[in-house]
Amino acid sequence: MSGEKPYTAFILTLAAGALIFANGLVVGLSTQALTNTLDYVMTPRGLSGSIVLALGRLMFALSVVGLVLGALTIFAALMLYYRPAGSSGWGAAILVLSILSIFGGGGFLLGLILGVIGGSLALGWRPKNS
Repeated sequence: MSGEKPYTAFILTLAAGALIFANGLVVGLSTQALTNTLDYVMTPRGLSGSIVLALGRLMFALSVVGLVLGALTIFAALMLYYRPAGSSGWGAAILVLSILSIFGGGGFLLGLILGVIGGSLALGWRPKNS
């Protein structure tokens, strides 16, 4: 049965997607707290409010990147499992998404590593019947 679907690639990629998504959530949830802290601590000492606002927007953008890439990685993992005939295409997509996740935190770096390994395994996987 293990030759019918790329189970190892699926599990590693699913874990990678979950970590990338969780990293995006953590960054998103901490954005407001960090912005408030910077505003309280740094503005009286000379850091302008516009810089604090820009940092908050940057962190929000990074959290959105992490959430989107994590969701797409999970989707690619599910497609890899349910449509194993296209494992090469899904493996390439997983590799690209995992590498791009570095811009959103890389899933605490572990998600990036698991995604690259899972994508590589998906690229090299072939059904036993072939």
